[in-house]
Amino acid sequence: MIKTIIFDFGNVLIDLDVDTCINRLRDICGLDESAFRERFTSVLLKYEQGQIGDENMIWHFQQCNKEINPREIVKAWNSMLLTIDASVLTMLDGLKADYNLHLLSNINGFHARWIDRYLSKEMNKSDFLTHYFDKVFYSHEIHMRKPQERIYNYVTKEIEVTDLSEILFIDDKLENVAAAKAYGWNAILHIPSDRIANKISDYLKKF
Repeated sequence: MIKTIIFDFGNVLIDLDVDTCINRLRDICGLDESAFRERFTSVLLKYEQGQIGDENMIWHFQQCNKEINPREIVKAWNSMLLTIDASVLTMLDGLKADYNLHLLSNINGFHARWIDRYLSKEMNKSDFLTHYFDKVFYSHEIHMRKPQERIYNYVTKEIEVTDLSEILFIDDKLENVAAAKAYGWNAILHIPSDRIANKISDYLKKF
């Protein structure tokens, strides 16, 4: 019986446009897809794990184009983030009474702050994280990311669950879901085009 639900953030609770973001960054750098991936994959992975900070991340992009305004880099980076549907808040309110809710996200400083501002300004939810979730695990704050096995172990200990069958993890990345299952969690692959509020009942019925 599921007692704890752990949500991914991007493409589960908030809509993303990764392609637009990467294309805008590539344009800034003047790199094709292959060269961009080779140059920035490790940088962005380090940024997601808090191994480098905001200024260092911007510095790496400025090495491609020293004339670009740092604000344009941040704007392009944040273009990945779109909207949170109002149904998400209604869903979380409904789940709170019966489940322990947690958030586990591969994220970074710029995106975390953008989401906080968006929730406060557009949805009047300045307390979103504390209101809906018992605990929040952001990769750049805990210095590990999905699908590393140690992150599932860390979260399990932090939420103090001993029976892994009570956990349901929902993520949009197959590798993250597979790693969670290998660790012992129940896990569902969420299709980003589906509304999570429309799918949550079906997900819970599976376990």
